[in-house]
Amino acid sequence: MEITVAQAQELVTQVQTAHRLAVGFYQRLLPLLTRIASELDVQFWYWEPAHTSRPSPSTTSPNSGWKWDLVPLFASRHVFWRIAGEQAQPGDTAIVFNLYLDEDFKPSRRKKLGIAGEPDPLKLQGSAAMIIHAYRCTADNGETFRKMWNDAEWPTEGVEGWHKVSPTMDAWRCHYPLAQFIAEPENVVAEIREALAEASTESA
Repeated sequence: MEITVAQAQELVTQVQTAHRLAVGFYQRLLPLLTRIASELDVQFWYWEPAHTSRPSPSTTSPNSGWKWDLVPLFASRHVFWRIAGEQAQPGDTAIVFNLYLDEDFKPSRRKKLGIAGEPDPLKLQGSAAMIIHAYRCTADNGETFRKMWNDAEWPTEGVEGWHKVSPTMDAWRCHYPLAQFIAEPENVVAEIREALAEASTESA
């Protein structure tokens, strides 16, 4: 459908505003993640888009994939860890911050909504959330923490407290509305600290 110059100008102005707001938001959120991780004594490990590919490399047209690939932080994982050495040991820990600017972007939600293929942005109406997963090594089996991590399951939604996700690893899960996560980071730190202390007591 053709649009007029005036309509195109309005669209361009909206996109400019949206991008400025997005960058300003990340300028607030990403340092907050670093601060929370520091207070929990975990170090940055890696990050990744949760359900998309990374933006295409320079030799691949960005038009060849999902346009969602161009906003990789929209649904993304930010992983921090604390390990004692190359071989995993009981007490080694990872904390995953799962950022969703719209929870309808989750594959399970898209399926329920009848969305097949690349989602139409106008059809996503979910809430924004930060879903936190904590993992603790519970036994030494000679493997690296990375290998144990790759072999473990995700924490089970709806299950409270620590539960087994592999023979050598337990996990814990909590869910925050994103606005609450940003406004009350001290409560987030306190809840995770309490969970980690509980896990340490149980394994003692």
